[in-house]
Amino acid sequence: MNALNDDCQLLVIKHLCLKDQFALFEATKEEPTSRWNANLRYNWEHQHSFSLDAGVFAYFAKKLKVVGDFLSSISPTVQQLNLKSITLDNLICLKSYTFPMMRSLEYKYDDWHSYSFYNSSIMRSMKYTDLKVDRVTKLFAELFPRLESLKPHGAFEYILLKNWMNLRKLDLSECWNRETFEMYEFEEIGELKTLEELTIADVTYFEEDIHKVFLRLPKLRSLTFSGTGWFGHIIKMLNKNIEEIIFCNSFDERIYNGFTNLRKLTIICELQYNGDLHEVFKTLPRLEHLDIVDSPIVESEIELWEVVACCPSLKILNIAGTDLGDYFFNISRRPMKKALDKRTTPLTLLCHGTQYYDEISLYFKHPNLKVSFEYLEKYFIDWMAVDEQIFCTIKFSALANEQEDC
Repeated sequence: MNALNDDCQLLVIKHLCLKDQFALFEATKEEPTSRWNANLRYNWEHQHSFSLDAGVFAYFAKKLKVVGDFLSSISPTVQQLNLKSITLDNLICLKSYTFPMMRSLEYKYDDWHSYSFYNSSIMRSMKYTDLKVDRVTKLFAELFPRLESLKPHGAFEYILLKNWMNLRKLDLSECWNRETFEMYEFEEIGELKTLEELTIADVTYFEEDIHKVFLRLPKLRSLTFSGTGWFGHIIKMLNKNIEEIIFCNSFDERIYNGFTNLRKLTIICELQYNGDLHEVFKTLPRLEHLDIVDSPIVESEIELWEVVACCPSLKILNIAGTDLGDYFFNISRRPMKKALDKRTTPLTLLCHGTQYYDEISLYFKHPNLKVSFEYLEKYFIDWMAVDEQIFCTIKFSALANEQEDC
């Protein structure tokens, strides 16, 4: 193995999991002619993202010399960490190092052995300040004061967000809510003046006041929440500012309540919607991009061309992954011709994964229509990754005008 040049050794190292890298480092450390140690250090120094789980920290506990070499190598340059099922004891080894470049942290604290224990009446009656989770969060604040992205899993005290005033992205979708959760705790989010992306669970019991928190975030551009419990209040708050909406298993027909500036609409994994799509799309005059992905909500070709006719500004229609069905296509070409003849610019129809390539190639022909069956990474939406999720993402322009109106 020592005969391999540095490039080959680095290639081998990149294909090893961390525990195997540690074992290789330990096995070659005492060999004076081996370059493996130097190349392992080089790889760690230049790898800006790491995922550390309970198994890695268990290894750390047994191999203190290796962990010292590893942490001293990564601490000056690491930018992103994903810590899985960690405990307070696991994190003690980090306290001897500084992490000046750390910007993104995702972690799951696992000092409680079951979710049911957390949900017990005893657990709910305890103060968060009595739990180790606070100490973990505060330790993270000390170690990584310059974080710009944060995603905690499990219990989390919102008041501790004050430790990271430079956050640009905050994902609280995997946090547990307490029965005693109060609005003033949620308001801590409103102090994050640099925040651009926010993901939260559906706190419907605050829906009357929740929009006031968002209006205090001048740089907020993206809001994701589970379900549609807040949708009516979001409409009222952001209406004219909303430029893009993504629905996953949560399509809400209230979208057509005057979103005159909406440019992009994405509907993913929608199986339950039975409303009138014509009524929805006729109120979206500036829509330029429509994704209907893995969602059989357009039941026929006639309905598809009705949607196109309602949206004169539409440039891209993506129906990737949607099962069109044997009865989707219509013998008459008049609906398609009527919809496309009126257009001043061609429409691009993305059909990757629709399975009916022959029928589409045969029927969908028009000077104002460009059909593509290719996989295009730019427009790809991994619907399999979100199939079981229910969420809505809203992207919008600056809220400054809305703040003035308030």
